[in-house]
Amino acid sequence: MRPKSLNTNKQFLHRALAATLPDRKPKLKKPPGSP
Repeated sequence: MRPKSLNTNKQFLHRALAATLPDRKPKLKKPPGSP
């Protein structure tokens, strides 16, 4: 595993977690209604 891949995986995980969590931030990057 390359360090870059690991970093990307971490970012992807963080993004997935943020997407799974309820929208608490007033300004989210993903528009409402997106899967």
